[in-house]
This record gives sequence, structure tokens and C-alpha cells, in this order.
Amino acid sequence: MENQASNPEDLSQENPPQKNEQQDNFEYNCQNLTSKITGQAIKKQSRIPSPRQWRNAPRAESRKKLKSLSKIRLWGLSLATVIALFWVFSYTLKLGLIPINSISVKIQDILSDQFPRPHLILSKNIIIFLVIWLIISPWVLDIILRYYYRLQPLLLNDLKTKSPETVKLLTKYAQIHSISQPILKLLPVSYPVVFTYGNHPRNTCIVVSRGLLTQLTDEEIATIYGTQLGFILNKDVIWMTAIVALLQIPYLLYTRFATWTKLQLFPLFPQIMLILSTLFYGVYQFWRLPVLWLSRQRIFDSDYQAVQMTKNPNALCRALLKMTTAITSNIQQQGYTPPLLESFDLLLEIQPQQAITPGSLPPNIPYESVLSWDCINPYRHWLGLFDSHPLLGERLYLLGRYAKFWNIDSELDLSEHWPSLSPKGQLWEKLIKSYQALPILPAAILFSLGLGVIFRVLFWGIAKLSYYLDFNSLIWLDKSFPLLGAWVVWLLIICIVVLFFFISDRSPHIFAWVIFLKVMMNMIRGWHKSKFHWFNDTDLLLTACCLIIFSCCLIIGLNRYFTNSQSTSIETEPNLVDLLSDPKAVPGQGQLIEMKGILLGYPKVNHWLGQELILQTSTGLIKLKFMGLVGNIIPWFVYPKQFLKRSVTVKGWFRRGSVPVIDVESFKSPGGKIIHSGSTHFLLMLIIISACWGAYVITTQ
Repeated sequence: MENQASNPEDLSQENPPQKNEQQDNFEYNCQNLTSKITGQAIKKQSRIPSPRQWRNAPRAESRKKLKSLSKIRLWGLSLATVIALFWVFSYTLKLGLIPINSISVKIQDILSDQFPRPHLILSKNIIIFLVIWLIISPWVLDIILRYYYRLQPLLLNDLKTKSPETVKLLTKYAQIHSISQPILKLLPVSYPVVFTYGNHPRNTCIVVSRGLLTQLTDEEIATIYGTQLGFILNKDVIWMTAIVALLQIPYLLYTRFATWTKLQLFPLFPQIMLILSTLFYGVYQFWRLPVLWLSRQRIFDSDYQAVQMTKNPNALCRALLKMTTAITSNIQQQGYTPPLLESFDLLLEIQPQQAITPGSLPPNIPYESVLSWDCINPYRHWLGLFDSHPLLGERLYLLGRYAKFWNIDSELDLSEHWPSLSPKGQLWEKLIKSYQALPILPAAILFSLGLGVIFRVLFWGIAKLSYYLDFNSLIWLDKSFPLLGAWVVWLLIICIVVLFFFISDRSPHIFAWVIFLKVMMNMIRGWHKSKFHWFNDTDLLLTACCLIIFSCCLIIGLNRYFTNSQSTSIETEPNLVDLLSDPKAVPGQGQLIEMKGILLGYPKVNHWLGQELILQTSTGLIKLKFMGLVGNIIPWFVYPKQFLKRSVTVKGWFRRGSVPVIDVESFKSPGGKIIHSGSTHFLLMLIIISACWGAYVITTQ
């Protein structure tokens, strides 16, 4: 589990209360999909759901308090995140300034020796820039929110009419900590949004949307505000404010260039704008990577703080589920994820991508059946490695544990779905069988790194043996001096990662310690450059081994990952709930299915790095993966924009991960037009490129 405070063993050893046998009573009017035989757009019947009948489990009346929250892990992750983001930011700028630096060198030869070089300017001032950005980031976000999303003040009296308990909570918070209340602001949007930004108590803002205030009850709004106060108390809001403000730079450039693709200033102008929008969207996603560990951990800790302040875990559980449903409803109406939810997702309470499928399920389906995967699946944390939020089911399970600590009924009963702690031997078995569970690219990368190091050590041993046997033709395998080469450093890092993996069940340790280990090695190299210069050496033979093994892993896994319809039966029109109810399902064991529904997505291609597509079926929404990551770059494949908001038949592989998706093989319109996906073609290109690259590196030795 990724949080310290939420460990069930840290709460109480008291016996939990008896399970509440009362079942949720829901009424649901199923949405019918009708279509004309001529293949025109299908018309959606209006969905008029009855109000959900919640258990309305009570709040705690006991004065007993949860254990105090230790902030050491969160602060350690914050420091590691700042260091990693600095590396990523510096690397991106240096890479982008390479062509500019080449031009400046040419100009320097013409003008004078004093002409400044961009990479020298970058090295001297990047830290100063980031410190200044940390200071001004709240005002940057304020300007962006006002200009693009019409941010406006929220009066305390207006909030009091919606949630008197929230006003009492804010007043009590200010009195206990002897600070001013956070600034309250409002977004005039219909879907529920809440986030906090600021770097000082005087400029910290809690932003909520009109949709949140109208769709949640008094006590639910109070618990949501409690999570935001938790961010402020834990101090992580300072770093997240600067990070999210920094991420707005590439995101706004991406959206601006995507908008300019509609212009026709000259023949190639739309294509150039599309390339630039894709480039900056890639930068946006790249800069997010080092922040994901911190983003997940801070959510756990803020939930803990909110429950500690309000003693109402059940209201927070209901609030999260209602927000999930409302966000999904908005995505369904609009056809795609609103830009606000995408660009500010690191600050949100709910990750929009995780909400799409659970929030669209029929009300007569108990949440426990579809959220059990989040609690039981042994690969759930690995598959959620690139998510900005922890799994929803895991969060709700922990809220149920907090309820049992106070001996009150829980809103959801997920306790029976939580597995016992796995012995260390099962962890090794889990690692060995990961190639069967993980998606094909992560599995290939994982095994290419591990086997690449093993083969490099083997080649080094062959070279040493050849040296003693006077067999000079194989001595070149040792010419990189691997015992004093940089690959040994990374071998040490891998060993430490595996060590932490075996001795700790709390994975956030791994990210922080790897970053701190790399910092320590850089410091050692700086102190003794003559002795430890090999820390930054590159072993080309290790690179070649990893590349060739990577291509071999893709070849081996290709047929297993994309099963043939001739050898595997196709399940036609499966119930989405049945697909989600298998707690042991993994992406590597995809199920070939065929489903009909309405295709949702962006009305125009904004970038090539994985366009958002969603299938609206009679049993819920599910994301579609069409042509894979960067697969849309392949020019001879057609993006299915002509199918948007129309009836289609999707054939592909259902893959259960932290975000359930259908890996599309083909789209078929009612008129018979078919568009095929290019996922396998992109993988074939990767196989050829990596194999040729590895062979070229070997020939240069």
C-alpha cells in the first residue's frame, strides 16, 4: 500500500462491527441505443436516473482519535520529486536548446568570442528561475484560471447557505492553527471540481465549482473541504502549486497550436501546427512523470486528515462516488474530457480517466463488485504506476477502515476484498510472472533491462576468460571496463530497488531512495572527479544488449498480447460489469470482444500522442486505445473522426488495468465502412528499429 497513515494495522486492533446486510436499492432506466438501417447517427434516449439510494452510514460520535500522521514519507517524496523534476526540466531545455546552441556557435565565429551560448546561460540560471517560479506560481495560476475558466470569488455567506458545516470547519481550522482562513473561490462550471493552490497561508486558495456545491450535501462538502485543508497542513500544496503552474506552459502551448491547425496561412501550416502541438503535449506528459508518486501519496494523506478533522469517513466516501458519477456524466454529454480536468488533474480529488467507467455503471450495480479489482489484484500498484491518483477502490476501502475504527457502519463494505499480506516468496513469483500480466511495452522494457545486465556480465566473463586463454578475438567484450563502468552504478541501483521491493510493502520508498542514491553518486563524483569519472560513462555494449533483447521480447509477446480471432473466440456484446468484476484480470491477458455503442472523442485531432476516444455502451462508458501511444504518427492510417457521435461496432481486446480500456482492432460503421487500428504496426516498427540500432552499436565496438 502506498500510504503510511492508511495501513490497516496502524488503526486499531478492535473487532470490526458486524457487516451491514442492507443492500443498495437502486432504480435505473437503461439508455437505449437505436439506429437507422441506413447507417445514420443513432439517437440517444434520455437517461432519467432516479436519485441513488445511499446507505447514509453515520458519522463518528466518539472522541477517540486516529493516530497522528507522520509526514516524513510525504516530505521525503516531496524532496525527491523536486530533484527529479529539476533533472527532467533541465534535460528538456538542454535538448531543446541544442539546435539554438549550434546556431549561436556559428554566429560566435562571425561576431565575437563573447556571444552567449544558451546552454551556458541555462546551467547558471535554471535554479534561480525555478525559485522565482515557486514564488510567483500562485499568481500565475490565478491569472490562468481567471482568463480561461472565469474564476471568481466565493463569499463566506454564500458558502454558508450551501454548507454551514464547512464554514464551521474553516473557522475551527483557523483558530486551532492561528492563521487566516484560506481564500475561497468559485468556478462557474456544472461538474464537481475542487483543488487548492498557494505557497503561504495568506495567498492559499480553495477553489470549488458550482457543480460541487449543488450536487453534494452539507456534510459531504465539509469532508471535501477537509481534504483541501489536509493539503495545506501537510505543506505539499507549496510544491504542487509550482509544479502545476509549470505544467501549464507546455499545456497552453499545446492547446494554442492545436487551435491554429484550423488556419490555412500556407499549405503546410496545419501540419506544422499539429507537429508542434504534439511536441508540447509530449513535453507536458514528460514533465508529469516525476510528480506522480507524490501526487498519489498526498491524496492518501489528505483523506486521512479530512477524516481526522470531520470524523465522517462515510460522507467522504459518498462525496467521492458522487463526484465520479458527475464527472463521467459531463464527459458523456460533452463527448470528451474538459481541458480544466486534464490540465489540473494533479490537483483534483478524482482522476478523470479513472472515473470514466466506474462513474457510468448502472445504479443497480453494487460498487463493491467492480471495485474489488482495486483491492485484490496483485499487480494493481504496478499497473497504476503512471496514474496521478491512487486507485478509487483502495481509497474507499481505507475510508471503510477508518469507519470501523470508530465502530460505525461503512458506506461500502470492501473489507472482505482486501488480501492478506503476501509472503516474500510470492513477491518473487509475482516478479517472474509479470510478463504475463503487464502491457507488452512495460514488460519488454522490464525484461530487457534485467536480461541486458545479465548478458553484459556474461560477456564480461567471456572476455576475461578469453584474456587468460590468449584468445584475443573476444577481448573486445571487456574494453568498456565494466567493473568500473557506469552500468555497474545502475546495476547497484537495480539491486537496491529489488531490495526495497522485498523488505517493504510500501512502494513509495523506492522512488525516493533511487533519487537520493543518484544524488549521492553525483556528489561523490563531484568531490573525486579523477576517481569516479566512470559514474557517467556509457557502456555501449550494455545498450546493445538491452535493445536487442527488447526487440526479442516484443517478438515473443506480440502474438500472445494480440490474440488472433481465428484461435480465440470473440465474445459479442459482453456486459461491461461482468468484464470489470474479475479481480484477477490483467492487461496481458486481454479478452477479444465486440461491442456496439456511440463513439465519443475530440471533434478534431489535437495531437498524435494518443487521441482520447470513449465508447458509450448500454452498460457504461469505456476508454478506447486506438493505434497505441504515438501510433497516430503513422501517416497511412485514418483517424476515425467521421465516426464521432455515431453508432459503431468496436472489435478489440478488453484490458483490465487501473483504467479499463479496449485495445481497438477495428471500427465498423452501420454502413459497413471499416477502419483498422495500427497498434501492431507500430510495435513492428519498434522491433525493427531497436534490433537495427542494437546491431549497429555492436558493429561500432
